[in-house]
Amino acid sequence: MQARVAILLPHLAEFDAVGNDALAMQSILQARGVNVRIFAPTREYDGECYASKKLPDFIRNPEDVIIYHYTVYWDKAYEYLRDLPGRKIVKYHNVTPAHFFAPYHAGYAEVCERGRAQIAEFSQLPIELLLGDSHYNVREWIDHGFPAQRTAVLPPFHRVEQLFDCEADLNLLSEFSPDAGGIVANLL
Repeated sequence: MQARVAILLPHLAEFDAVGNDALAMQSILQARGVNVRIFAPTREYDGECYASKKLPDFIRNPEDVIIYHYTVYWDKAYEYLRDLPGRKIVKYHNVTPAHFFAPYHAGYAEVCERGRAQIAEFSQLPIELLLGDSHYNVREWIDHGFPAQRTAVLPPFHRVEQLFDCEADLNLLSEFSPDAGGIVANLL
């Protein structure tokens, strides 16, 4: 029986860095004949994505694999990695320090703060491999007790071919001029 691979993330958005990484990872694995699905509780994506609550129906055997894209606090991901059978891999994209969001969005600051604190708990799970976007990200896990010999750096995959077909939205770009209050203020 061929192993199944589940790519798990807290939110799938088609054009953000983490979403692009997960979708490209899925595409690469599918091209190699792997039975792979993406699971997320919420999404901004019109393609195939399964509700995360369906993950236990897909991952049933010790040879199955869960690849969790860690970006913020999400208690359900911890439960899945703790309780489901199979091999576990974490792709760590970093969790933004909460103080960057505190002046703009208290709720997002909280999930960031809790997400960074949760690394210590995740480090104790039976995770076979931690893939960090950078050496800096990997070091964060090692500093929380995760074994260095089970880490590697894997920069995010990008779907750059789609950028060649895009035209810049000049009206949107003009909103982000220096006198418009900055990107963060406009996005939040």
